[in-house]
Amino acid sequence: MDTASFPRLFANSQKALMKNLEGITHDESLIQPIAGNCLNWVVGHLVWGRNKILEILKEPPAIAKETAERYKRGSDPMQSAGEATPFADLLSALERSQKQVQEALAPDSQKAPALTPEDSENLGTLFFHEGYHVGQTGILRRLIGKEGAIR
Repeated sequence: MDTASFPRLFANSQKALMKNLEGITHDESLIQPIAGNCLNWVVGHLVWGRNKILEILKEPPAIAKETAERYKRGSDPMQSAGEATPFADLLSALERSQKQVQEALAPDSQKAPALTPEDSENLGTLFFHEGYHVGQTGILRRLIGKEGAIR
């Protein structure tokens, strides 16, 4: 995959994601669908994935690894509000991580690490992973009673 495309791809993903999350409260993020995970878990999982991206880019995590562990792949669905990271904190972590990704991958970046072919492949996989879950946020937005954000 052409790593020069990553800044634009991640910017488009972030734009769609933030549109889907606009106007959602912490309580709404905890509404559990019949199957799958609530929006809080999905967004936390995206932040967990962003931490993986930042690790490849040799950047600090967007949210503490201990906090992100609650949202790792295969973790249990949220059972109570006490298990959840405040939704505003997750949104802040997404914004912070986006800035870090853009700065690290900018063509003229002084911070850009030398990426191996394996790093590039892993970034491509993590981008696909992110896209999958960004799509879920659009569906979950509707399930909690909000109008679709992307038309």
